[in-house]
Amino acid sequence: MNTTNTQPKENQGFALITVLVISFLGSLIVFDTIQENLNQERMAGNYTKELNARLQAENGLAEAYNMLSTDSSLSTDDMMTQLNSAQNSSGGYYHNIDAWLDSDIREINSSGFHYDGTYAMRGSFSLTSSSGNSVFTGAITTCDGATLGGSGTIDSYDSSEGAYDSSNPGNNGDVSVLNEDASGLTLSGSSPIDGSVSINGDLTMSGSASISGDAHVSGNIDLGSSGSIDGNAQATGNVTNSYSSTTMDSISANGDVTIRNSFDNPISYSGELNYPSYGSVSNATYYDTNQVSDVGTETCDILDLASEFANTTDGVGSLGSVSPTAYSFSYWPYTDYVFTDTGLESYNKSSGTTDSFDTETATIDFLGEETEVYVMSIDSFQSGNTITIESGNNVTIYLSGDTSIEDKIYVEDGATLTIITEGTFTTTADGGVYALDSDGNTATSAVNSDGENSFILYSGYDSDGDNNDYGVTLSGSTDMFLTAYAPDAAIKVTASGDIYGSLRSDYLKVTGGAGVHFDEQITSTNIGSSGSSSSTPEITRWF
Repeated sequence: MNTTNTQPKENQGFALITVLVISFLGSLIVFDTIQENLNQERMAGNYTKELNARLQAENGLAEAYNMLSTDSSLSTDDMMTQLNSAQNSSGGYYHNIDAWLDSDIREINSSGFHYDGTYAMRGSFSLTSSSGNSVFTGAITTCDGATLGGSGTIDSYDSSEGAYDSSNPGNNGDVSVLNEDASGLTLSGSSPIDGSVSINGDLTMSGSASISGDAHVSGNIDLGSSGSIDGNAQATGNVTNSYSSTTMDSISANGDVTIRNSFDNPISYSGELNYPSYGSVSNATYYDTNQVSDVGTETCDILDLASEFANTTDGVGSLGSVSPTAYSFSYWPYTDYVFTDTGLESYNKSSGTTDSFDTETATIDFLGEETEVYVMSIDSFQSGNTITIESGNNVTIYLSGDTSIEDKIYVEDGATLTIITEGTFTTTADGGVYALDSDGNTATSAVNSDGENSFILYSGYDSDGDNNDYGVTLSGSTDMFLTAYAPDAAIKVTASGDIYGSLRSDYLKVTGGAGVHFDEQITSTNIGSSGSSSSTPEITRWF
């Protein structure tokens, strides 16, 4: 008997349909996931573009601020032309400047873009009038570069609040290098800087050199093995961290960033990020456009001193035809020389006699002011002699030829001394210029009680680009008050005594234990035509 096993026809094909349904549902899930991933990728891309665009917009407002800081009198058209001149195809910023709301307010629209990402910001800048000068705004300003070695501290103090206190110095001992093709700044030894640096050229550090503020560099930053920067490090080139410096607030580089250990603070870079296998970096962002702007450049000879020496009609250049009164302050007899209301007098310490001198004088136009000058040459100023500028006298001396000061020049409170020279100016171990207070003691300020610089040196010496050809050499063993303006000369400081004031030169080399302590009161003094009122931008809104 044959038996046939039959199944209901309605069950045939059910498995196939089930598989198709499951496959369809699975495909829907896959397609939905792909779509979600694409959306997330687009959103991330758009966010990145918008973020980079915002950074470009902020950079644009920062450039506007820097430009107003340099020249607050720029017209709308000139400012627009300069601001919008540097763009590229992948990213940048462009500006639209609203009409000036009034003479003291600027409102600037900055639109940043990064590929097809855009972001618009507006900054409002208030221009406040300020007096003083823009020549001496920090401890050290050079045109071509500086080498700071030894152990001397570069810092600041406000003499209106008291004498310099090494245990509690100010942090405005700023260092600037101005020229676009400058050699940069080299820090060696301990040479700490209590301030910020703004450098054209490379910043190179060795030993335990340190910077307490920010470092903005048009070039590379190399902290050596143990150098440190406490603030933000920004470079248009590469940044190389040291083994021990982990205190920087942030690192920004248009090139590579090399970390020699670990670094947890923000890093932005446009080149490569390098760090050792045993180290770690936890907060780094890559940008395909430059985030760091160039350090601004400035005319080195801001007072145009060169033209003063070239003015042979009624300027310093005309003194070339005047025969200077020659002085030889020899070793014996010891003599005190005093500039009084009636001229130069001398007191012979051996005989007790007093004599007066008929010193050659001339009237010239100097830095926009009619100035009477003593025309002198000092063949010898040996130890044992002194010169004193009595209170109430503003003495300007034109020194013909090279000069070496081997003993002390005293400037009493209420007096000023201005030295103009085209030759070399040297102070030896015991020599220098010293400010006195109203009691005849060593002063605490480079600015006297009348608000004027006690001693200013204007050097027209031209080192002609040779950083070893020093127009000014300071080797004193005791502290000195000095405001020096030598835009074409190299200055060498080998002193063990400190300098209270400010230095501006073509190049500067500091060795030994000499420190430079910037007296912040100098910024309030009037120096040449730069002493007129100026406008300083302040950010009132940023949105």
